[in-house]
Amino acid sequence: MAIEKRTKQPNDVLEYPVSFARWAKGRTDAAASFTVDIPAGITLESSSLDGWIVWLVLSGGTSGQSYKITVRLTTDATPAIVKETEFILAVREV
Repeated sequence: MAIEKRTKQPNDVLEYPVSFARWAKGRTDAAASFTVDIPAGITLESSSLDGWIVWLVLSGGTSGQSYKITVRLTTDATPAIVKETEFILAVREV
């Protein structure tokens, strides 16, 4: 499976939804928490969990650079299930 690529300009402050809904279809547990790995150069302004969607607000970045963002979702199952997904954030001045 190809890694998703998203784009922004260096001065953009944008919201990026990361959906786990497709993976979670049919599950009886619920999303409980998440972590986000953000590389240097990108700023995580805020983040929240809404059902199976993690919302990230990201800013910064250097034009011409790409950054791998990793999101890990943990369920309230016993034992907890952890699902990880990633996307590439390409920063381009238009």
